Amino acid sequence: MERQDLSRRKYPVWALAAFLILSAVPILMLGVYARASLDDYSYGLRTYQALTLGTSLPAAVWRTVSGYYMNWQGSFSGMTLMTLTPSIFGERAYWITPVVMLSSLSIGTLKLTDTVVRRFLGGNRYDALGVSLPVLFLCIQCVPSPQSAFFWWNGAVYYTFFYGMMLLLLDRFCVLAAAETNGERRKAFFTALPFAVLVGGSNYATALLSLLLSGFFLLWFFLRRRAAFFRGLGISALLAAAFLVSVLAPGNGVRQGYEEVMAPLEAASESISQAFSDLSGFYHPLIGLTLVLLIPWIWPLTKKTSFRFPWPAAFTALSFLLFAAQNAPAFYAMSDAGPDRLRNIVFYSYVLLLPANEWYWLGWLRRILSKREAGKTARGAYIAAACLLAAVLVSGNGFENLTGVRSAEALADGSAETYARERDARMAVLLDDGKIKITLQPIRTRPSLLYVGDVTRDPTDWRNQAVAWYFGKERVTLAS
Repeated sequence: MERQDLSRRKYPVWALAAFLILSAVPILMLGVYARASLDDYSYGLRTYQALTLGTSLPAAVWRTVSGYYMNWQGSFSGMTLMTLTPSIFGERAYWITPVVMLSSLSIGTLKLTDTVVRRFLGGNRYDALGVSLPVLFLCIQCVPSPQSAFFWWNGAVYYTFFYGMMLLLLDRFCVLAAAETNGERRKAFFTALPFAVLVGGSNYATALLSLLLSGFFLLWFFLRRRAAFFRGLGISALLAAAFLVSVLAPGNGVRQGYEEVMAPLEAASESISQAFSDLSGFYHPLIGLTLVLLIPWIWPLTKKTSFRFPWPAAFTALSFLLFAAQNAPAFYAMSDAGPDRLRNIVFYSYVLLLPANEWYWLGWLRRILSKREAGKTARGAYIAAACLLAAVLVSGNGFENLTGVRSAEALADGSAETYARERDARMAVLLDDGKIKITLQPIRTRPSLLYVGDVTRDPTDWRNQAVAWYFGKERVTLAS
């Protein structure tokens, strides 16, 4: 019976995997035409010069990170990766950006879901893929700002990449919790340490959420897995230490002098208010469809666990507060919800928490229904899922805004290629050592997924100065 069940499930999973891969192809193809912008030049200045002049690359990374740490921001692991923007190896190397971001997001989502489903919920690899592949599709295709999620290194690596690292850190906690032998626990502990440092020194929304979740793991270890407690405490301590190194940076105080800081209680209140707005603001018709289509995968998992699903409303309230906590650093430091690239990772957690709540509520429902009623409920849900799928496919509602569709449009209408050609035409001027005062022609073609920003007519603008310093020019300005 188990072999037959696996056979029935593998074909839908293969179909889902093929669909996900095909939907990502236009995104990867569009990445070929992506080019560096704005902060890529600021953070990549010294590393580019090191490669150009043949000096030490690690020393250039250290000088950049330490300089910003003292004068602008403390997120040291985030800054380290920002200095390694692909453009330092050549403008056309920038295609690697969506590859890295999609890889981090995909590996983190697939690995964490696989561990939870197989080691805690009694499922198999096809159950795990049946849940994670649709979730991953939503994260990629419905993200609020795909430009800063996949096509701009500086914005994407600081948020999307480290969100994937956070998922891998949580996976290590889960493996530690499920480990049956001391050897397994030791392996989970040591493999978690690099992720703890990376995440602790990343953006503050991700680091804060990771700290809160590590606290819940420690409580669980203390109550249910005493053998894992001290190793979990070691991971959490390293995560907290990295976070403190980041938070206590002198540069954070310098930067806050340019921002309107909000009182902590007011920031907490605004974070919760923003989270309520996000519940509807992030919604896309495909999210509702996916939640219904996940029922055939999630419903059997509620039967395979001995967990009793008490207090589902409390579980939802707790997950909502964790969701809202990601907004707190931005409101505290900047008195607003933060830039689009930050909203992207809040959206990812939204997509991940919805199926978790669906599982909990379905488990609670299963426990209060009789066996016959549970079977009728499942059959009714399957029929509803099929009807909803047909309705959405017929209406085509929301498809035009999917990341893959928008990428395909930019490829088909030639705007992506024209944009890259205009950007590449500048390189002959910027790389000409005989010219120190440069006037660049404006970029006329601006595909929304690729164009992040440009220099201005004011040579003292920080964007102009970043490009000038990067290419060793005295002055860079934009032609009228």
